[in-house]
Amino acid sequence: MLALPSIFSRISIKSSNAVYLVSVLIGVLTGFGAVAFSKLLKLAESLYYGDYISAHLHTSFLSWAPEFNPVLLVLLLLGGLLNGCIAYFYCAEIRGSGVDYVIERFHNHEGRMRGRIAIFKSISTMFTLGTGGSAGKEGPAAQIGAGFAAMVANRIQIGPKARRTLLLTGAAAGLGAIFHAPLAGALTATEMLYREDLEADALVPCIIASIVSYLIYTFFMGSGPLYAAEHLLFNLHDVPAYIVLGLLCFLAGFLFVRTYETVHQRFTALPLHPVVKPVLGALFVFGIASVCPRVTGSSSEVLQTMLDREIAFQGAIPFQIFLFFGAVALLKILATSFTVGSGSAGGLYGPSLLIGASLGLATAALQKLVLPGMPISYISFALVGMGAFYSGVASAPIAAMVFVCELVGSYVLLPPLIIVSTITLVLSHRWTIYPHQLPNRFQSPAHSWDMRTDLLERVRISDSRISIRTHTVVTPRITLKHLRRLATRMHATDFVVKRGNEFFGMISLQHVDTHRHPEKNTIARYVDTSMAPLTPGDNLSRALKFMLERELDKVPIADDGKLLGYVRYRDILDYYFHHLAKK
Repeated sequence: MLALPSIFSRISIKSSNAVYLVSVLIGVLTGFGAVAFSKLLKLAESLYYGDYISAHLHTSFLSWAPEFNPVLLVLLLLGGLLNGCIAYFYCAEIRGSGVDYVIERFHNHEGRMRGRIAIFKSISTMFTLGTGGSAGKEGPAAQIGAGFAAMVANRIQIGPKARRTLLLTGAAAGLGAIFHAPLAGALTATEMLYREDLEADALVPCIIASIVSYLIYTFFMGSGPLYAAEHLLFNLHDVPAYIVLGLLCFLAGFLFVRTYETVHQRFTALPLHPVVKPVLGALFVFGIASVCPRVTGSSSEVLQTMLDREIAFQGAIPFQIFLFFGAVALLKILATSFTVGSGSAGGLYGPSLLIGASLGLATAALQKLVLPGMPISYISFALVGMGAFYSGVASAPIAAMVFVCELVGSYVLLPPLIIVSTITLVLSHRWTIYPHQLPNRFQSPAHSWDMRTDLLERVRISDSRISIRTHTVVTPRITLKHLRRLATRMHATDFVVKRGNEFFGMISLQHVDTHRHPEKNTIARYVDTSMAPLTPGDNLSRALKFMLERELDKVPIADDGKLLGYVRYRDILDYYFHHLAKK
């Protein structure tokens, strides 16, 4: 990744305003990154695949592949080989869904990731989609933004909570730009982490980064909805059919999750060289594409063609539409599972849109068969299916509904989207397409500090019998070299600093990168002297809040100006859980 100016290494995030400002910076960087990715992806697709799929879509309606295509076979195998080589020799993290990778880094790694991943993920996805692999572009979009966020976070003074927030702002900025959906991008970033919850604290920074990225992206790539759609209608007599669509999305979502998991597990266990596995997956994809070419690629052009054919659908035989698009949904599930599950780079959101749209068209045709005299809008069902299917497999109902509305620039279909997405979500709550998605924030390591503070508010530090320690109390005269040695020996990162017998301040190796400064320097100039110590009369809740707000693992305690020592975060947690067990 490109290096940021050294001035950013002196920035620290200690307030929400600082997070907002850094979110703007991440939005700017991600906007330009998304522009570069989109232009290069268009170039890659134009070499052959773009013409191939366009020719097929414009010469066929409800028909299958006309003939064997050896060029597509070579391209798919080449795309798999390039993905395998990049993953094995340069960056293993490009495998699979980029969104799930971001989720995992948020929960288990304090939002840390290598900035280079964004570059390799983008290149690999270009090879996947440019050669006809079945995947989406939201994975690299999220990782482009997350990569820029990681790059920024690595250059400033920042703690785990703010780092996680910035990771989400980057993902939101990437999604909002690529899909021309700034609000949906922000909602997806905060909702994709959990099956029953969302990261509300990060919503405003995500919106800021997403809208900034969107403005930059549309300035260069053009504004307006991503898809053009007309004849959008919602009639009350369609409600029973929409309920059926919800059930179909639930069943297809279950099939998609289980198929993807099975393919991924089988390819992981295969006794083959890692470079060969995506090639084998590409071979399976070609077999499927030989029957149905429209299940290849990112599905963007396929979806637009479907949305342009309302009149053609009205004049077609409903039973033929039902069978054809039911088959397309199943084949797209298989093609995506073999592409991404075998180790090629790509997202799962783009394929979900085509699967859901196909289910919507099949349901509309089914209603036409049952009630031939009733007017119906095929593309309305297609759009509702797009949102409902992703809502089920990703447990992101709000984001999915807003995404569809922003994709076509209309909220006409919001009522049926709410109906169908709710049905699908309720039935699908036990599984998800993202393995690292957790049920709620209380099961995430990122929120181990969420607890009932009323228990801690009633107890003063002096009455808690928690030890006031002095092991990591130092003076401002010691050198940085000495501090690092102490940190290694004591397994500590945060130190209380005293001058004489009085509290002077605190220094954290998480917030100050001492390796950037001469080892002979004393720590005095790096100590944060802006904070005031607590007293033995303060309650444990205030002590916990002190540490959480400053992202420290200890709080200094003083009495009448004299430093007594500090109380550890771990000791307060032990007190809390010990007394909670007695309730």
